[in-house]
Amino acid sequence: MAKSTIKPEDLFKSQWHELRTELSSWDDYVDCYEGLTRFWCKEAVFEVYWVAEQKEETGFDLYLTEDLELAGFKSQLNIQPSLEWKGKLAEALCWREIATAVIVKAKALPSTD
Repeated sequence: MAKSTIKPEDLFKSQWHELRTELSSWDDYVDCYEGLTRFWCKEAVFEVYWVAEQKEETGFDLYLTEDLELAGFKSQLNIQPSLEWKGKLAEALCWREIATAVIVKAKALPSTD
């Protein structure tokens, strides 16, 4: 029995969910962070890696890295998605809003020092 395949347009129509977001601080002197947000749907898993640099007291510049990993969940993907295509999928999944929310929450937590 052949494995079914997934088309790119199927992934844009899928019901995606945020599985988790991880956040790491670069150091104690500069407000820079790196993050990973993992999404999943019944067809695939998508890992979105991003970095954030504080630009003002309350704002951040957010950047996607080139390490955007997309893999079939139950079936194979029938594409080798380009970085541009994966970036569009990340935007459709609102990665910036998720990154901003996790940074704001982390900064509001009391320090354990």
